[in-house]
Amino acid sequence: MPPKTKKKSSSSSSRKGGKGKKSSKVVPGHGPEEMPLKQAENQPVPEPEPWKAPSDPWKKHRSVYGGGLSPAEQWDMLVSNYKGKEEVEVEASGWLEGGGGLKRTIDRLREEESVRRVAKEQEKEKEREREKEEQSLDEEGPKEQDSNEQERELKEQGAKEELNPPPPTPLPPLDTLILHSPPTDQNIPPSVLYSLVTLTVLGGDGPLDKLLALNKVPTNKPPPSPPPPLYIRSLTLSSFNLTNIPNLSCFPKLLSLAIPNNDLSGVTLTPETWSGLENLRLLSLQGCGLTKVFSSLTTLSNLKVLDVSSNALDPPELSLLISLPLPFKRSLTSLTILPNPFSTDPELPSITSNLLKSLPCLNSFQGVPFSHTVSFDTSLLSSLSLLSNDVEATDSSTCSCVFGNPCLTKDTCKTWIWHRKEEIAERARKEADFDPEMWLKGPQD
Repeated sequence: MPPKTKKKSSSSSSRKGGKGKKSSKVVPGHGPEEMPLKQAENQPVPEPEPWKAPSDPWKKHRSVYGGGLSPAEQWDMLVSNYKGKEEVEVEASGWLEGGGGLKRTIDRLREEESVRRVAKEQEKEKEREREKEEQSLDEEGPKEQDSNEQERELKEQGAKEELNPPPPTPLPPLDTLILHSPPTDQNIPPSVLYSLVTLTVLGGDGPLDKLLALNKVPTNKPPPSPPPPLYIRSLTLSSFNLTNIPNLSCFPKLLSLAIPNNDLSGVTLTPETWSGLENLRLLSLQGCGLTKVFSSLTTLSNLKVLDVSSNALDPPELSLLISLPLPFKRSLTSLTILPNPFSTDPELPSITSNLLKSLPCLNSFQGVPFSHTVSFDTSLLSSLSLLSNDVEATDSSTCSCVFGNPCLTKDTCKTWIWHRKEEIAERARKEADFDPEMWLKGPQD
Protein backbone atom coordinates (compact mmCIF):
# COMPACT_ATOMS: atom_id res chain seq x y z
CA MET A 1 0.00 0.00 0.00
CA PRO A 2 1.40 3.40 -0.84
CA PRO A 3 2.36 5.41 2.15
CA LYS A 4 -0.28 7.81 3.35
CA THR A 5 0.51 11.40 2.73
CA LYS A 6 0.61 13.46 5.84
CA LYS A 7 -1.86 16.24 6.01
CA LYS A 8 -0.58 19.66 6.69
CA SER A 9 -1.30 20.63 10.17
CA SER A 10 -3.44 23.56 10.82
CA SER A 11 -0.71 24.94 12.98
CA SER A 12 1.59 25.33 10.02
CA SER A 13 -1.06 27.08 8.04
CA SER A 14 -1.75 29.31 10.94
CA ARG A 15 1.93 30.06 11.19
CA LYS A 16 1.99 31.01 7.54
CA GLY A 17 -1.03 33.12 7.99
CA GLY A 18 0.63 34.62 10.96
CA LYS A 19 3.69 35.38 8.89
CA GLY A 20 1.52 37.00 6.29
CA LYS A 21 -0.04 39.22 8.89
CA LYS A 22 3.30 40.13 10.34
CA SER A 23 4.67 41.10 6.96
CA SER A 24 1.81 43.51 6.25
CA LYS A 25 2.82 47.06 7.04
CA VAL A 26 0.53 49.72 8.44
CA VAL A 27 0.20 52.51 5.90
CA PRO A 28 -0.68 55.89 7.36
CA GLY A 29 -4.32 56.55 6.72
CA HIS A 30 -5.06 52.91 5.83
CA GLY A 31 -4.07 50.85 8.87
CA PRO A 32 -6.42 49.58 11.54
CA GLU A 33 -5.16 52.15 14.02
CA GLU A 34 -6.21 54.96 11.69
CA MET A 35 -9.67 53.66 10.87
CA PRO A 36 -11.53 55.23 13.81
CA LEU A 37 -10.17 58.67 12.88
CA LYS A 38 -11.26 58.23 9.29
CA GLN A 39 -14.73 57.17 10.38
CA ALA A 40 -14.95 60.19 12.70
CA GLU A 41 -14.11 62.47 9.78
CA ASN A 42 -16.96 61.03 7.73
CA GLN A 43 -19.51 61.44 10.53
CA PRO A 44 -21.71 64.57 10.17
CA VAL A 45 -21.01 67.43 12.57
CA PRO A 46 -23.96 67.86 14.99
CA GLU A 47 -25.84 71.08 14.35
CA PRO A 48 -26.20 73.56 17.25
CA GLU A 49 -29.55 73.62 18.96
CA PRO A 50 -31.88 76.22 17.42
CA TRP A 51 -32.45 79.40 19.40
CA LYS A 52 -35.76 79.51 21.24
CA ALA A 53 -37.42 82.72 22.34
CA PRO A 54 -38.11 82.79 26.08
CA SER A 55 -41.69 82.32 27.18
CA ASP A 56 -44.05 85.21 27.84
CA PRO A 57 -42.83 86.98 31.04
CA TRP A 58 -46.46 87.55 32.08
CA LYS A 59 -47.38 83.90 31.67
CA LYS A 60 -46.68 83.39 35.38
CA HIS A 61 -49.43 85.86 36.35
CA ARG A 62 -52.80 84.20 36.78
CA SER A 63 -56.32 85.52 36.61
CA VAL A 64 -58.56 85.58 39.67
CA TYR A 65 -60.53 82.86 37.89
CA GLY A 66 -57.49 80.58 37.72
CA GLY A 67 -56.51 80.83 34.06
CA GLY A 68 -54.23 83.21 32.22
CA LEU A 69 -54.74 86.97 32.25
CA SER A 70 -57.26 88.34 29.77
CA PRO A 71 -56.33 91.46 27.75
CA ALA A 72 -58.53 93.53 30.08
CA GLU A 73 -56.75 92.17 33.18
CA GLN A 74 -53.38 92.78 31.52
CA TRP A 75 -54.37 96.40 30.87
CA ASP A 76 -55.40 96.88 34.51
CA MET A 77 -52.07 95.42 35.59
CA LEU A 78 -50.13 97.61 33.18
CA VAL A 79 -51.66 100.89 34.39
CA SER A 80 -51.46 99.95 38.09
CA ASN A 81 -47.62 99.96 38.25
CA TYR A 82 -47.53 96.25 39.02
CA LYS A 83 -45.23 94.81 41.70
CA GLY A 84 -41.97 93.12 40.85
CA LYS A 85 -41.32 95.39 37.88
CA GLU A 86 -37.64 95.38 36.88
CA GLU A 87 -36.86 98.71 35.19
CA VAL A 88 -33.69 100.11 33.59
CA GLU A 89 -33.42 103.66 32.28
CA VAL A 90 -30.46 104.42 30.00
CA GLU A 91 -29.68 108.12 29.84
CA ALA A 92 -28.32 109.73 26.68
CA SER A 93 -24.93 110.24 28.36
CA GLY A 94 -24.79 106.75 29.84
CA TRP A 95 -24.13 104.67 26.74
CA LEU A 96 -21.07 102.43 26.79
CA GLU A 97 -19.11 102.29 23.56
CA GLY A 98 -17.16 99.37 22.20
CA GLY A 99 -17.94 95.65 22.38
CA GLY A 100 -21.17 94.71 24.04
CA GLY A 101 -22.96 98.00 23.35
CA LEU A 102 -26.45 98.14 24.78
CA LYS A 103 -26.13 94.75 26.51
CA ARG A 104 -23.10 95.96 28.49
CA THR A 105 -24.87 99.21 29.37
CA ILE A 106 -27.97 97.40 30.67
CA ASP A 107 -25.93 94.84 32.62
CA ARG A 108 -23.88 97.61 34.26
CA LEU A 109 -26.97 99.60 35.30
CA ARG A 110 -28.72 96.51 36.64
CA GLU A 111 -25.69 95.48 38.68
CA GLU A 112 -25.44 98.98 40.14
CA GLU A 113 -29.14 98.89 41.04
CA SER A 114 -28.71 95.44 42.60
CA VAL A 115 -25.80 96.72 44.73
CA ARG A 116 -27.92 99.69 45.88
CA ARG A 117 -30.77 97.38 46.88
CA VAL A 118 -28.45 95.10 48.83
CA ALA A 119 -26.93 98.14 50.59
CA LYS A 120 -30.41 99.39 51.56
CA GLU A 121 -31.36 95.97 52.91
CA GLN A 122 -28.16 95.86 54.95
CA GLU A 123 -28.86 99.33 56.38
CA LYS A 124 -32.37 98.24 57.36
CA GLU A 125 -30.96 95.13 59.02
CA LYS A 126 -28.45 97.23 60.98
CA GLU A 127 -31.24 99.56 62.10
CA ARG A 128 -33.25 96.60 63.34
CA GLU A 129 -30.21 95.32 65.24
CA ARG A 130 -29.66 98.74 66.82
CA GLU A 131 -33.30 98.85 67.90
CA LYS A 132 -32.95 95.42 69.48
CA GLU A 133 -29.80 96.52 71.32
CA GLU A 134 -31.54 99.64 72.64
CA GLN A 135 -34.44 97.54 73.85
CA SER A 136 -32.09 95.10 75.54
CA LEU A 137 -30.25 97.92 77.35
CA ASP A 138 -33.53 99.05 78.88
CA GLU A 139 -34.16 95.61 80.31
CA GLU A 140 -32.55 94.38 83.56
CA GLY A 141 -31.25 91.15 85.10
CA PRO A 142 -30.55 88.00 83.08
CA LYS A 143 -32.04 89.52 79.94
CA GLU A 144 -28.97 91.76 79.74
CA GLN A 145 -26.75 88.70 79.66
CA ASP A 146 -28.93 87.17 76.93
CA SER A 147 -28.57 90.33 74.84
CA ASN A 148 -24.77 90.19 75.22
CA GLU A 149 -24.77 86.60 74.05
CA GLN A 150 -26.98 87.50 71.09
CA GLU A 151 -24.63 90.35 70.24
CA ARG A 152 -21.63 88.00 70.28
CA GLU A 153 -23.50 85.54 68.07
CA LEU A 154 -24.34 88.30 65.61
CA LYS A 155 -20.70 89.43 65.49
CA GLU A 156 -19.53 85.86 64.89
CA GLN A 157 -22.14 85.43 62.17
CA GLY A 158 -21.03 88.70 60.52
CA ALA A 159 -17.38 87.60 60.63
CA LYS A 160 -18.31 84.32 58.95
CA GLU A 161 -20.26 86.17 56.24
CA GLU A 162 -17.25 88.40 55.56
CA LEU A 163 -15.00 85.35 55.15
CA ASN A 164 -17.57 83.46 53.07
CA PRO A 165 -19.76 86.03 51.28
CA PRO A 166 -22.96 84.59 49.81
CA PRO A 167 -23.02 84.11 46.03
CA PRO A 168 -24.62 86.98 44.10
CA THR A 169 -28.29 86.40 43.43
CA PRO A 170 -29.13 86.20 39.72
CA LEU A 171 -30.98 89.21 38.37
CA PRO A 172 -34.60 88.60 37.36
CA PRO A 173 -35.57 89.14 33.70
CA LEU A 174 -35.77 92.78 32.68
CA ASP A 175 -39.32 93.79 31.74
CA THR A 176 -39.17 97.62 31.46
CA LEU A 177 -36.58 99.47 29.37
CA ILE A 178 -36.39 103.27 28.88
CA LEU A 179 -33.88 104.55 26.31
CA HIS A 180 -32.90 108.19 25.88
CA SER A 181 -31.64 109.01 22.35
CA PRO A 182 -30.21 105.57 21.51
CA PRO A 183 -27.32 105.66 18.99
CA THR A 184 -28.19 104.52 15.48
CA ASP A 185 -25.54 101.78 15.58
CA GLN A 186 -27.05 100.10 18.66
CA ASN A 187 -29.82 97.51 18.78
CA ILE A 188 -31.58 95.66 21.57
CA PRO A 189 -30.20 92.11 21.85
CA PRO A 190 -32.78 89.28 21.60
CA SER A 191 -32.07 88.11 25.16
CA VAL A 192 -33.33 91.50 26.42
CA LEU A 193 -35.93 92.18 23.74
CA TYR A 194 -37.93 89.01 24.37
CA SER A 195 -38.13 89.64 28.12
CA LEU A 196 -39.59 93.16 27.79
CA VAL A 197 -43.15 94.12 28.65
CA THR A 198 -42.65 97.90 28.31
CA LEU A 199 -40.33 99.65 25.85
CA THR A 200 -40.00 103.45 25.88
CA VAL A 201 -37.71 105.37 23.50
CA LEU A 202 -37.35 109.12 24.11
CA GLY A 203 -35.57 110.82 21.21
CA GLY A 204 -33.23 109.38 18.64
CA ASP A 205 -33.34 108.57 14.95
CA GLY A 206 -35.43 105.66 13.69
CA PRO A 207 -36.35 103.40 12.17
CA LEU A 208 -37.76 101.01 14.73
CA ASP A 209 -36.69 97.95 12.71
CA LYS A 210 -33.04 98.94 13.13
CA LEU A 211 -33.35 99.33 16.89
CA LEU A 212 -35.15 96.01 17.33
CA ALA A 213 -33.00 94.22 14.71
CA LEU A 214 -35.56 91.44 14.32
CA ASN A 215 -33.78 90.32 11.15
CA LYS A 216 -30.90 89.20 13.40
CA VAL A 217 -33.11 87.07 15.64
CA PRO A 218 -32.35 83.39 14.91
CA THR A 219 -35.36 81.26 13.99
CA ASN A 220 -36.04 77.52 13.73
CA LYS A 221 -37.17 77.84 10.11
CA PRO A 222 -35.55 78.93 6.84
CA PRO A 223 -34.60 82.64 6.48
CA PRO A 224 -37.85 83.84 4.82
CA SER A 225 -39.80 82.89 7.96
CA PRO A 226 -40.68 85.79 10.31
CA PRO A 227 -39.10 86.04 13.79
CA PRO A 228 -41.09 84.99 16.87
CA PRO A 229 -43.61 87.61 18.03
CA LEU A 230 -42.66 89.96 20.86
CA TYR A 231 -44.38 90.08 24.25
CA ILE A 232 -44.32 93.88 24.59
CA ARG A 233 -47.56 95.35 25.98
CA SER A 234 -46.57 99.04 25.99
CA LEU A 235 -44.56 100.76 23.23
CA THR A 236 -43.65 104.46 23.31
CA LEU A 237 -41.63 106.15 20.55
CA SER A 238 -41.48 109.85 21.40
CA SER A 239 -39.60 112.25 19.08
CA PHE A 240 -38.08 109.21 17.37
CA ASN A 241 -37.92 110.89 13.94
CA LEU A 242 -40.56 108.57 12.49
CA THR A 243 -41.91 109.41 9.04
CA ASN A 244 -44.42 106.55 8.86
CA ILE A 245 -46.19 104.10 11.13
CA PRO A 246 -43.82 101.16 11.75
CA ASN A 247 -44.85 97.61 11.00
CA LEU A 248 -46.60 96.44 14.15
CA SER A 249 -47.30 92.84 13.15
CA CYS A 250 -44.63 91.60 15.59
CA PHE A 251 -46.55 93.11 18.57
CA PRO A 252 -49.66 90.88 18.82
CA LYS A 253 -50.02 91.54 22.58
CA LEU A 254 -49.69 95.33 22.37
CA LEU A 255 -52.08 97.22 24.68
CA SER A 256 -50.57 100.73 24.65
CA LEU A 257 -49.07 102.56 21.65
CA ALA A 258 -47.75 106.12 21.94
CA ILE A 259 -45.84 107.77 19.08
CA PRO A 260 -46.06 111.49 19.94
CA ASN A 261 -44.02 114.30 18.37
CA ASN A 262 -43.17 112.53 15.10
CA ASP A 263 -43.69 114.05 11.65
CA LEU A 264 -46.41 111.88 10.10
CA SER A 265 -47.93 114.65 7.99
CA GLY A 266 -47.47 112.64 4.78
CA VAL A 267 -49.00 109.44 6.17
CA THR A 268 -52.49 108.24 5.26
CA LEU A 269 -53.95 106.12 8.04
CA THR A 270 -56.27 103.23 7.14
CA PRO A 271 -57.85 100.41 9.20
CA GLU A 272 -55.07 98.14 7.89
CA THR A 273 -52.54 100.37 9.69
CA TRP A 274 -53.75 98.91 13.00
CA SER A 275 -54.13 95.36 11.73
CA GLY A 276 -53.54 92.81 14.49
CA LEU A 277 -54.00 95.38 17.28
CA GLU A 278 -57.60 94.58 18.16
CA ASN A 279 -56.70 94.47 21.87
CA LEU A 280 -55.17 97.98 21.87
CA ARG A 281 -56.34 100.08 24.86
CA LEU A 282 -54.32 103.30 24.47
CA LEU A 283 -53.36 105.21 21.33
CA SER A 284 -51.49 108.52 21.44
CA LEU A 285 -50.83 110.40 18.18
CA GLN A 286 -50.14 113.76 19.77
CA GLY A 287 -48.21 116.29 17.69
CA CYS A 288 -47.84 114.17 14.54
CA GLY A 289 -49.23 116.65 11.97
CA LEU A 290 -52.02 114.29 10.88
CA THR A 291 -54.98 115.55 8.86
CA LYS A 292 -57.10 112.37 9.03
CA VAL A 293 -57.28 109.88 11.89
CA PHE A 294 -60.80 108.75 12.88
CA SER A 295 -61.73 106.81 9.75
CA SER A 296 -58.86 104.40 10.46
CA LEU A 297 -60.03 103.53 13.99
CA THR A 298 -63.06 101.41 13.06
CA THR A 299 -61.36 98.12 14.00
CA LEU A 300 -60.13 99.28 17.43
CA SER A 301 -63.27 98.28 19.31
CA ASN A 302 -61.43 97.92 22.66
CA LEU A 303 -59.72 101.34 22.66
CA LYS A 304 -60.13 103.22 25.94
CA VAL A 305 -57.71 106.18 25.75
CA LEU A 306 -57.28 108.31 22.61
CA ASP A 307 -55.08 111.40 22.25
CA VAL A 308 -55.04 113.21 18.89
CA SER A 309 -54.17 116.69 20.14
CA SER A 310 -51.77 119.07 18.39
CA ASN A 311 -52.46 117.74 14.90
CA ALA A 312 -53.99 119.29 11.77
CA LEU A 313 -57.58 118.04 12.12
CA ASP A 314 -60.44 120.16 10.75
CA PRO A 315 -64.13 120.25 11.86
CA PRO A 316 -65.35 117.70 9.24
CA GLU A 317 -62.75 115.25 10.54
CA LEU A 318 -64.01 115.73 14.10
CA SER A 319 -67.57 114.97 12.93
CA LEU A 320 -66.37 111.56 11.69
CA LEU A 321 -65.72 110.55 15.29
CA ILE A 322 -69.46 110.70 15.97
CA SER A 323 -70.18 108.26 13.12
CA LEU A 324 -67.73 105.57 14.24
CA PRO A 325 -69.15 102.09 15.10
CA LEU A 326 -70.99 101.74 18.40
CA PRO A 327 -68.49 99.21 19.93
CA PHE A 328 -65.71 101.80 19.56
CA LYS A 329 -67.79 104.59 21.17
CA ARG A 330 -68.91 102.33 24.04
CA SER A 331 -65.32 101.39 24.85
CA LEU A 332 -63.76 104.89 24.83
CA THR A 333 -63.30 106.35 28.34
CA SER A 334 -60.73 109.14 27.80
CA LEU A 335 -60.47 111.58 24.88
CA THR A 336 -58.08 114.45 24.15
CA ILE A 337 -58.64 116.38 20.90
CA LEU A 338 -57.45 119.93 21.63
CA PRO A 339 -55.58 121.92 20.45
CA ASN A 340 -56.26 121.46 16.71
CA PRO A 341 -57.21 123.80 13.85
CA PHE A 342 -60.91 123.29 14.68
CA SER A 343 -60.31 124.86 18.11
CA THR A 344 -61.31 128.30 16.73
CA ASP A 345 -64.21 127.05 14.61
CA PRO A 346 -67.56 128.67 15.65
CA GLU A 347 -69.35 125.31 15.32
CA LEU A 348 -67.00 123.58 17.76
CA PRO A 349 -69.34 123.86 20.81
CA SER A 350 -72.26 122.18 19.00
CA ILE A 351 -70.05 119.47 17.44
CA THR A 352 -68.43 118.78 20.81
CA SER A 353 -71.78 118.59 22.56
CA ASN A 354 -73.03 115.98 20.07
CA LEU A 355 -69.71 114.13 20.33
CA LEU A 356 -69.85 113.86 24.12
CA LYS A 357 -73.43 112.59 23.98
CA SER A 358 -72.36 109.82 21.59
CA LEU A 359 -69.70 108.48 23.98
CA PRO A 360 -71.68 106.85 26.81
CA CYS A 361 -68.67 105.56 28.85
CA LEU A 362 -66.51 108.68 28.64
CA ASN A 363 -65.17 109.77 32.05
CA SER A 364 -62.27 112.04 31.02
CA PHE A 365 -62.24 114.81 28.41
CA GLN A 366 -59.14 116.92 27.80
CA GLY A 367 -57.61 115.48 30.97
CA VAL A 368 -60.54 116.76 33.05
CA PRO A 369 -63.01 114.37 34.78
CA PHE A 370 -66.25 114.18 32.83
CA SER A 371 -69.69 112.88 33.72
CA HIS A 372 -72.88 112.66 31.68
CA THR A 373 -74.89 113.44 34.78
CA VAL A 374 -73.32 116.91 35.02
CA SER A 375 -73.88 119.42 32.23
CA PHE A 376 -70.66 120.32 30.43
CA ASP A 377 -70.10 123.98 29.59
CA THR A 378 -68.76 124.00 26.02
CA SER A 379 -67.64 127.60 26.44
CA LEU A 380 -64.72 126.21 28.47
CA LEU A 381 -63.22 124.52 25.40
CA SER A 382 -60.87 127.40 24.70
CA SER A 383 -59.43 127.27 28.21
CA LEU A 384 -59.15 123.48 27.99
CA SER A 385 -57.23 123.90 24.75
CA LEU A 386 -54.74 126.22 26.46
CA LEU A 387 -54.52 123.85 29.41
CA SER A 388 -53.67 120.83 27.26
CA ASN A 389 -51.10 122.84 25.35
CA ASP A 390 -49.22 123.69 28.57
CA VAL A 391 -48.77 120.31 30.21
CA GLU A 392 -45.61 121.30 32.07
CA ALA A 393 -47.42 124.14 33.80
CA THR A 394 -50.14 121.81 35.10
CA ASP A 395 -47.80 119.40 36.87
CA SER A 396 -44.92 121.68 37.90
CA SER A 397 -46.18 121.85 41.46
CA THR A 398 -46.65 118.09 41.84
CA CYS A 399 -42.93 117.23 41.94
CA SER A 400 -42.15 117.29 45.65
CA CYS A 401 -38.47 116.27 45.21
CA VAL A 402 -37.43 119.93 44.78
CA PHE A 403 -38.97 120.70 48.18
CA GLY A 404 -37.09 117.92 50.00
CA ASN A 405 -39.61 115.06 49.76
CA PRO A 406 -38.94 112.32 47.15
CA CYS A 407 -41.92 111.64 44.88
CA LEU A 408 -43.68 108.33 45.47
CA THR A 409 -44.80 107.77 41.87
CA LYS A 410 -43.22 108.55 38.53
CA ASP A 411 -46.42 110.21 37.27
CA THR A 412 -45.98 113.15 39.65
CA CYS A 413 -42.21 113.52 39.19
CA LYS A 414 -40.16 115.32 36.55
CA THR A 415 -38.46 113.02 34.04
CA TRP A 416 -35.04 114.58 34.69
CA ILE A 417 -35.44 114.18 38.46
CA TRP A 418 -37.07 110.75 38.85
CA HIS A 419 -33.91 108.63 38.38
CA ARG A 420 -32.09 110.72 41.04
CA LYS A 421 -35.00 111.81 43.24
CA GLU A 422 -33.31 110.83 46.52
CA GLU A 423 -30.25 112.95 45.67
CA ILE A 424 -32.29 116.00 44.58
CA ALA A 425 -34.53 115.81 47.66
CA GLU A 426 -31.47 115.67 49.93
CA ARG A 427 -29.89 118.65 48.17
CA ALA A 428 -33.14 120.60 48.53
CA ARG A 429 -33.04 119.98 52.29
CA LYS A 430 -29.36 120.77 52.85
CA GLU A 431 -28.25 123.32 50.22
CA ALA A 432 -29.13 126.90 51.07
CA ASP A 433 -28.86 128.13 47.46
CA PHE A 434 -31.02 125.32 46.00
CA ASP A 435 -33.65 126.86 43.66
CA PRO A 436 -36.79 124.69 43.28
CA GLU A 437 -38.25 126.83 40.48
CA MET A 438 -35.16 126.40 38.31
CA TRP A 439 -35.15 122.63 38.82
CA LEU A 440 -38.80 122.46 37.81
CA LYS A 441 -37.90 124.04 34.49
CA GLY A 442 -35.06 121.63 33.70
CA PRO A 443 -31.88 119.95 34.96
CA GLN A 444 -29.37 122.36 36.51
CA ASP A 445 -26.17 120.28 36.39
